[in-house]
Amino acid sequence: MALKRNYEIAGTGIEIQNAYHVITTLSVEKRANDVYTPEHLQHHPDFSAPDVEWKAGNIGHISITIWKDKESRDSGLKPIGFIGGNAIHNRLNAQSVSVGVDFDYRFLVDVTGDDNHITQAYQYLLTTEYYSGSIQI
Repeated sequence: MALKRNYEIAGTGIEIQNAYHVITTLSVEKRANDVYTPEHLQHHPDFSAPDVEWKAGNIGHISITIWKDKESRDSGLKPIGFIGGNAIHNRLNAQSVSVGVDFDYRFLVDVTGDDNHITQAYQYLLTTEYYSGSIQI
């Protein structure tokens, strides 16, 4: 599985058409209890937080490595980018994305559903602003 979308190599102005975005790390954190928002924010009229920020459950943390295309990945060529909240998951030392992307993609994993956590992660990414409209392959 992977996603295809255009990708601009940070700081170069070079855009790669239909770059190959692959989830290379998906870790799951088991949160036993809800995390409560600080009191001063709970009553603020404009405050809202997605469930993944506070709700108990299985939280999936996604890291993505980006290659020019599938052939580049399959040939062992160096990736052109990395998106992730934890630099330790950038095992191939790709340049981290610096502008316009949420570095910390997280979602609630449904452990009772039919889809495995990897499929759920790709489905979640398609709902984000950056990956909306990407092609899943």
